Amino acid sequence: MAVNPLPDPLAGVAAAPAVDPRAGLFDIVIEFVGVWSEPLRSAFLAAAERIEAVVLNDLPNVAAPSADGSLMTVDDLLIRAELPAMDGVGGALGIAVPTLLRADSLLPVTAQMRFDADDAASLDARCAWDDVVLHEMLHCLGFGTLWAVKGLVAADGGYVGAAGMAAYAAIGGAGPVPVETEGGVGTARLHWSEAVFGAELMTGWIGDESHLSPLTVASLSDLGYGLAPRGAWAVDAAYA
Repeated sequence: MAVNPLPDPLAGVAAAPAVDPRAGLFDIVIEFVGVWSEPLRSAFLAAAERIEAVVLNDLPNVAAPSADGSLMTVDDLLIRAELPAMDGVGGALGIAVPTLLRADSLLPVTAQMRFDADDAASLDARCAWDDVVLHEMLHCLGFGTLWAVKGLVAADGGYVGAAGMAAYAAIGGAGPVPVETEGGVGTARLHWSEAVFGAELMTGWIGDESHLSPLTVASLSDLGYGLAPRGAWAVDAAYA
């Protein structure tokens, strides 16, 4: 039996434009290059959401090239994620760095996260992939990678950002926050001290259970990011 549809009372009425839920707030966009499995992709989206829960303030839009070479407006951070075959499990994991900075604030416009495909699969099998992605995404925001240019590390290597030092004092520390001195290029002076902070997410070595602490979140303020109130920070239970 044929059914005649009722007339649509909204026919001819233009749909309301979609509302961006992050409008006026800090927004991370992930540009996936190449083939990605859903579990590997979802870790990026979860990490971006976790950071967006603590970093709130919008940054000025900037025009930047996308993967295909065309210009796009970046609001606020564009991360290009790549997963090439490199040197296999146990070799170089990859790289995560800002690639374009704003001229005034020196905060990143674009960044790159590039992982060895075999290492990524191995980390996912060990249930460590989510922690690795969050760790590296924080480097893309400037944790460690922009400390020197922002004047946040002293000549002796200690971290001297005011917000980070206040968070360190709140857990019983005194003076500059201890920074990693071992591990060579890519680890030393870019992370919290493993000997002091152990399983904290942003030490130079990620274990099977790494935790995001208020110390790391507070240090983002030293870089120039506007943060949510302390009670809204999405830190791990070990530090809540």
